[in-house]
Amino acid sequence: MSRLNDKSDWMGESNVLNLTIKEICLAGSHNCFSYNTKTQIKAAEPYDSFPIIMNGFVKDWSETQTLTIHQQLQEGVRYFDLRIQKFKDDIYTVHGLYCDLFVVILTQLSEFIWHHKKEVIILDINHIYNMNKEDNEKILEIISCLFNGISVECNPNNLNIPLEVLVTSNKRVFIFYDYPKEVKRVPYIWGQDFIHSYWPDRPTFQEVSQRILTDGMNWINNRRTGITILQIILTPTNKSIKSCYLSVSNSKSLKGVSYKVKENFFQFLHSKELESFPINILLLDFIQINDPFIQLCIERSIKASNEKRGH
Repeated sequence: MSRLNDKSDWMGESNVLNLTIKEICLAGSHNCFSYNTKTQIKAAEPYDSFPIIMNGFVKDWSETQTLTIHQQLQEGVRYFDLRIQKFKDDIYTVHGLYCDLFVVILTQLSEFIWHHKKEVIILDINHIYNMNKEDNEKILEIISCLFNGISVECNPNNLNIPLEVLVTSNKRVFIFYDYPKEVKRVPYIWGQDFIHSYWPDRPTFQEVSQRILTDGMNWINNRRTGITILQIILTPTNKSIKSCYLSVSNSKSLKGVSYKVKENFFQFLHSKELESFPINILLLDFIQINDPFIQLCIERSIKASNEKRGH
């Protein structure tokens, strides 16, 4: 397939909808909203005890994206990692610092999916802070309203249905939510028991790649009954951050550190061990314009689609 410059409609144009949501390979955006941090108000949990003067430092190590939601969608991202927190009377997206209002992010995603009739997206709301039962119910009501009639019903069978069937019936949004025990589940919003994310939780490329090989691949294979996510991201520690400031040549932000190892991760995905390993969702930091990781996901999906057809 020739490279698609505009990937706004890549799923429909690439003829991969014979795959199920578990079989397709999708690029995912880690903390998809974190490009727009609110540095003028106090930091969020767990940094809420920090003085505002420290917000620049918090931003350097908590920002994981620079492209907007609209740009990410245009680039072909189809999985969106979300975490939310109540601040005063509003619900914000949050990662170290408060970012855009949750409803603003949802509206952007909703507008895209209504205009791109053969695209399927996954919203994964997996961290929820400082909200009571009523707050959660309000959020679920907002989600239901914005994606009314287009979200996929929470039924395990729908994980095994070809996407073309869901697209034909205009069910094109999988929504996952970290339900508190006291909150009643909504039929079209899935719980976290149907989606499984492998987090290496290491600060260097060497440690992340080694952990994926020794533990992550088996971990994912044991959870193939649901949607599976492979995170190829760095997770800084206090020690690794400190070391960045002890050397003039070291990057002083997560962005700088991550950019240095992007090529390493790309080559790692082409290694003998991972070349034929089925990847469902590939979770990424700092998605770029014409990102080669997204192209890799598209090519993997096309290959899986052709193999399923017997080509």
